[in-house]
Amino acid sequence: MDENFKLDIISPEKTLFSDDVSMVTMPAVEGDMGILKNHIKFITFLKPGIINIQLKDKSSEELYIEEGTVEFSGNILTVLSSTVFKLNELSKDLVQEMIEEADKEINRNDLTDKHQFILSHKLSVLKNISI
Repeated sequence: MDENFKLDIISPEKTLFSDDVSMVTMPAVEGDMGILKNHIKFITFLKPGIINIQLKDKSSEELYIEEGTVEFSGNILTVLSSTVFKLNELSKDLVQEMIEEADKEINRNDLTDKHQFILSHKLSVLKNISI
């Protein structure tokens, strides 16, 4: 029995990933979510973190995402985001640059609690990426 479902990860410029997969874990605002075939329908938002994709051949792929919207319906998982990087394509310089930008932003006095939480989480994730 086929246990795979369709995953599309789309940015404004292009489709970054489109294939059948067996499982996806992602950093939703509500907490990390694991998605398998026949999951209930949902729409949610992502926070900065790592998306882990279990491919149908049982290998895996990881992507760093900063934000986005996710929808699951009819065994199709669609992720829309303007900031997605394959972990194996990230450079130390780019990660360091993103850390420095987030550090500058988190020290502003006009941040909402939500924005401060998201930036803190982003910094934590970026600092734990090993390249």
